[in-house]
Amino acid sequence: METVTTTGAAHILGLKGVSHRSLTAAARTTLRRMGIEAVGRDTGTGEKLWPAEQIRTAMRSRPRRGYHIDTEGARTMRYTTNRDAIEQAILPALDTHADDYDVDAIFREAFEYRVDTDKDGNELLNTAGFEQVVTDEEFWVIAAKHDKTA
Repeated sequence: METVTTTGAAHILGLKGVSHRSLTAAARTTLRRMGIEAVGRDTGTGEKLWPAEQIRTAMRSRPRRGYHIDTEGARTMRYTTNRDAIEQAILPALDTHADDYDVDAIFREAFEYRVDTDKDGNELLNTAGFEQVVTDEEFWVIAAKHDKTA
């Protein structure tokens, strides 16, 4: 069985973090939510080892994006990974000028990972994903901050 470290699993999941610590924490949380358990520890780094093929299979079977209905009845988009949010929301908005912007920085400021809960506080994993948490106007202010040509 092929295994990957938590850092390797984060790569398969398409996650990016500001620091190694936040990246591996996000990966561990995502893997647990997907129902994937660690199978050991890397003797060199001490990182947990995860079943690579199980992660890849889970990623292929997950919906790439989905709608979320908030408490006021508005429909918002949720994306499975940060790459999905960047490729399906940020890049189309920036159009042919996308190379002029730091899209990862825009993502970090404009999107949050969210999971709804039921009335008992249980997480509803089918609602998990990255959601834009700023208005369209705020998005463009953030984009302007990360314009590499300015």
